[in-house]
Amino acid sequence: MTFSVGLRKETSTPPATVQTLKKRKQPRPLLSVHGRTWELSFKEWQKHVKYVPQATGRRKTYDWQRVTPAYRSEPSGELDLQVVESPPGGYGYGGGWKTDCADTPKRPVEEQISSLFRKLKTRAEEQERLQLEREAEQRRLREARERAEAERQRLAAEAKARKQRDWEAAVAAAGAKAVEASRAGRFGSALERWQGAREIREFCAALDEAASRTGNEGEVRRFREWAAWGRAEADRIDPTALGSGLGVEAFETELTADALRPFLNGWSPHRPEMEALPAEPTQPRHQADPWRDVSAAPQGQGWRCGPQGRAQWWRR
Repeated sequence: MTFSVGLRKETSTPPATVQTLKKRKQPRPLLSVHGRTWELSFKEWQKHVKYVPQATGRRKTYDWQRVTPAYRSEPSGELDLQVVESPPGGYGYGGGWKTDCADTPKRPVEEQISSLFRKLKTRAEEQERLQLEREAEQRRLREARERAEAERQRLAAEAKARKQRDWEAAVAAAGAKAVEASRAGRFGSALERWQGAREIREFCAALDEAASRTGNEGEVRRFREWAAWGRAEADRIDPTALGSGLGVEAFETELTADALRPFLNGWSPHRPEMEALPAEPTQPRHQADPWRDVSAAPQGQGWRCGPQGRAQWWRR
């Protein structure tokens, strides 16, 4: 009775409350202090009492007889209060932090309720402080992860933008180089054709002069035929001829991916990525034949006009 009065007195003011756990076969009181829940259980200590058991088969045991004493457990009247912390967020079986208080010769359990509540309050405040520290640490780690992720995304965006700018600059530079290379190639080819046409016309003039010197009608006719064919061929390849040559070719160049690729230094002409270098084809190994392509007949080298060296475009 005194214990219940003391417990009611301590829990009459918040934040301490008492309720009953009815989820077990034997309902137990629950004590809530500062948001922490403890399960209360009571136990009475047992004391061992020595006694002389009655001998089997005899009606009476005399004091002068030597017998072995026995012990039995009897209630001691000493109360033990055990407090076990329940898992956060619900009611569970014991296993957490626990404490107890028991009757002593100087202080019964009823007088220890205040000190028990102070201990529980200190424990609750400590747990609350640790919980706040854990939450603060988790929040700090989460914010650090978010900052690291934001920094990673920023660096990735900057790298992507920088790569895009480098690719666009490389494409622009490659476009200018490809245009110049295309114009130089077409202009050089036209120059070679013009030089070839001039040489052909000079050669045709020499054929006409040879026809005028000879008195053989057959030679004259053949000289004239070759000269006529040569002039027609010169007119065909001459880039300055009206209606053909450079006069009908567009000065502007339509750039293609293949035209840009040699000037991109490894960049892809389609997207801001580096292209893998093409694998070099492996040459099949075979036994060289020393008599291959060897013939006793003289090999004609074909007609070549002008200085020896790289053949002109129209003569290839």
